[in-house]
Amino acid sequence: MLVVIPILIIGGGLLFLFGKKVGIIPTPPKTITDSIVIPQSTKITGSEGRFASKSEGTSVPLVPKSPGERVVVTDAVLTAKGSLDLAQKSAQEWAPDAKLVFIKSLGSVMLDGKSSYWQIGFGSKAKKGGYEVVVQGDRIVEAKEVASSVYGYDEPLHFYDSNDAIDTIRTQPYYQDATLSQVNLYYNTDGKVWVYALATSKGVTSVPLK
Repeated sequence: MLVVIPILIIGGGLLFLFGKKVGIIPTPPKTITDSIVIPQSTKITGSEGRFASKSEGTSVPLVPKSPGERVVVTDAVLTAKGSLDLAQKSAQEWAPDAKLVFIKSLGSVMLDGKSSYWQIGFGSKAKKGGYEVVVQGDRIVEAKEVASSVYGYDEPLHFYDSNDAIDTIRTQPYYQDATLSQVNLYYNTDGKVWVYALATSKGVTSVPLK
C-alpha cells in the first residue's frame, strides 16, 4: 500500500517533515572583518574629527529591515568611550596633563556604537605636542608622539557615548533607509561643546554633547 506523507513549506521554511515540526531557519546577520591601514599622520590639527566621511569599513544600515541586513563586526568590542578609556592610560604616561582632542572610528561601526578600530588624539601643553593612539579590538596597536599646536580640552561632564549618538538619529524617519559609515567626536571651539559627527549615506549629522 502506498502511503503519502504531506510536506508543507511556508515562506521558505520547512514546517512539517514526517510529522515533526521544524522551525523556520532565520537568516544570520552579515559578519565582516575589517582590514585597516593605520594612518601615517605626523601632526594633530584639531580638525580631524570634524570631517566625518566614509571609513575603510563597511557601511551599516541604521535600521535593518531583516536579520540578514544586520552587521556583526569582528573585533568591534569598544565604543568611543571605551576606546578613550584604554588610550588615556597610555597618553597620561606620555604626559600627565594630556587631554583629548578627537576620536575617530577607522573601521565599521555597529549599531551599539562599537567599532573594530579607533584613532584617538591627545594634546599636552607641557610637552607642546600631541599623542596619537590607534586601538584595534581591545588593544593598542600603535601609540606615537606627533606635532600639535592643539593641547586638548576638558572631557564632557556627561559623556554621551557613540551608541547614544547613533540611537539619536536612527529613531528619526529621515534615516530609516540610511547607512552609517563613520562616527567621530571632536570639540567645537566656537560653541565650546563636544560634538559627534556621524557620516551617513544622507550626509554628515552632528550630535552635540550637552
